[in-house]
Amino acid sequence: MYCNNCGSQIDDGAFYCPHCGSVINRINGASEDGDDNKLSVLEIVFSVLICIIPIVGIVMGIIDLNRNKKIVGSIEIIVGLLLIVGGVIVKTRS
Repeated sequence: MYCNNCGSQIDDGAFYCPHCGSVINRINGASEDGDDNKLSVLEIVFSVLICIIPIVGIVMGIIDLNRNKKIVGSIEIIVGLLLIVGGVIVKTRS
């Protein structure tokens, strides 16, 4: 079996490459480093959504407040602010 990261030959039962230290996926022998890239793309997408959705909610709440829909507008603003605070808390914990 060969390491996908550095190309060195490694033992079939290896958990990591002794040459470069890359973690080896036991199912197909591939390095798990590629999975980190997929995860970082998902993190970016969710981070953008976590920022955009609450802002849209707050803007819609302000628009509804101006249209004399005070209850709906207030709820949208409160939910938007709670989503922003929740997103910040989750991001700081990870």
